[in-house]
Amino acid sequence: MSFSQRMGIKPIRDAIQLEDIDDSLRSALWDCLHVCIWSKFENRVDFRTVKHSNLKELVYQLWHRFFHLPIDSSPSLMREAIGYVRKHGFTPVFTDT
Repeated sequence: MSFSQRMGIKPIRDAIQLEDIDDSLRSALWDCLHVCIWSKFENRVDFRTVKHSNLKELVYQLWHRFFHLPIDSSPSLMREAIGYVRKHGFTPVFTDT
């Protein structure tokens, strides 16, 4: 906690985000995925495709368990899969409050 938060000048962020995540946490989670997962992508057959890659099972599980979409509808190119995850899993949702 910063000095300004302890003094009540700057509000303290919610410690537990149950309903939604703020932009700071969303960005940190995406960066973690990028560094720990997406940057490790390897494919010995065709460097762009999901098929035969070390991340194929992850993409399939995301499509099935997180997006609730048929596995055969997942993109064949890795950059398209990453783009879909970014757009539909890590883009802020703005609501009227």
